[in-house]
Amino acid sequence: MPLKVQLSINPISNPNNKKKATKKNTELEKLLDFYGKPTTVEYDRETFSAPADVSIHETRLEWKGFKSLLFEEMKGFSLQKLALQFFKSEAKCVTFPNIKTLLSIAMVLPMSTATVERSFSDRKQIKNRLRNRLQPSSLSKLMMIAIEGPQLDEVNFDAVLSLWKSIKPRRILL
Repeated sequence: MPLKVQLSINPISNPNNKKKATKKNTELEKLLDFYGKPTTVEYDRETFSAPADVSIHETRLEWKGFKSLLFEEMKGFSLQKLALQFFKSEAKCVTFPNIKTLLSIAMVLPMSTATVERSFSDRKQIKNRLRNRLQPSSLSKLMMIAIEGPQLDEVNFDAVLSLWKSIKPRRILL
């Protein structure tokens, strides 16, 4: 979804070009299909409802004006630069409130799930059948080391070993 957001709000050509405009509108329709409908969730035998994030009809109207603004003022901007310029202008935020909401959503969505998948892979290596009784705090610390820690080629093992030996007397000679 985030890549489609980037493609649909950052056109590279003139918005009056019918072929490209149709493609961009198809991507906008996908966004509206997802964020333009109310959400209903059932949890523990209760139903919770949330209103739609954007108004479908109003967003389509805003999009027509926003496309020409993009072509005139922000052509070729990255999504981050476009959002920064957009949010700096109070007039644009007031004029295009639904576009503002879609841009806000696009800025907080991750571009991929690779980091999450890598985290699960690291967890599987850390908490295996031999270590299945790790306390949550220990697992959390080991996960932080695995995910955020230094690469093995950057670690000075001699310094780590001498620090470990200096903490207290050891039964093993190293």
